[in-house]
Parts: sequence; structure tokens; C-alpha cells
Amino acid sequence: MFFSIFDHEEYGVPSKVVRLTQVFGPGVEYSDSRVFAEFARCVIEERDIILKTKGETKRNYLYTKDAVEAIFTVLLKGKNGEAYNAANEEIYCSIYDMPHLVATRCANGKIKVLIDETDVSQCGYMPILKMNLDTNKLKKLGWLPGTDLEQRYFKMIEDMKKNQEFN
Repeated sequence: MFFSIFDHEEYGVPSKVVRLTQVFGPGVEYSDSRVFAEFARCVIEERDIILKTKGETKRNYLYTKDAVEAIFTVLLKGKNGEAYNAANEEIYCSIYDMPHLVATRCANGKIKVLIDETDVSQCGYMPILKMNLDTNKLKKLGWLPGTDLEQRYFKMIEDMKKNQEFN
């Protein structure tokens, strides 16, 4: 059964909501279809990253461990009937900027980022989004994110390499 913060008010059900931004790190499947996993596969397979758009969507990202800590913080310290945003506000980057970091830092410049902009109207891509979540409410409970974008990529790539061997 699914409960919402509205059930808290209407039925007295103790409920809290954690709204997570894009979460990644160790545990992401090698075959994951999300864009950050594709960038990691390109590093592992040593192939160029090809963007099909200008990469203008910009959002926060969150490391797996930080997401788990945010959930526990809300469960243990959060107020019933409240919703909390969990994101690393310092990691607010575009789909254009992310692969450039991955290509230069994680692949040591061995791969390039190419833009092959085509008519993506039939590809099912989401419209351009600019989402920078405010996490002050969660931070007031004592939670802080810890891992930067570069380090989370290194850890995710290492984990994906290990898990690829078992598939």
C-alpha cells in the first residue's frame, strides 16, 4: 500500500517523503539506460561519447550513499507530514558538461565528446529541464552530501567493471 503526506493529515498515518534527484554510484547496472551510465560505459569500452542533443538539461545529482543517508535522516529525524528534497546542490551540471568531465578526468582524454544532433522528436527524450533542488530543509536535520561528481564516477565505473565480469 502507498501512503502520502496527505494520508498523515487525513488518516493520521505517520508518513514522510524524501524526493531524490538522479542517484548514481556503485550498484548501477552495466546495462542501465540512463545517460550517466552510458557515459560510464563509454569510459569502460573506450569509445567516444555521442550526444544526440545539445545537452541543455541541467540538474543535481546524488551519490548512492548520500541518498541512503538522506532517507535514514528523514526517517529518524524528519517531521511527519513533511517532504524533503535530497540532492547535492554543489553538483548542478548539464548533460553537456557531465560527459566532458567524464572524458577528460575518468578516461584521461582517451575518448571524446561528439554532438550528433538529430531530430530527436521521435526518440522520446524529455524536454529541456533546469532543476536545482533546494535541500535546506533536509540540511536542517543534520544531513550533508559528501561525494563530488568526479569521485562518484570513478567509484561507479570501478563497480560497473566488476559487475560486468559476472554478467
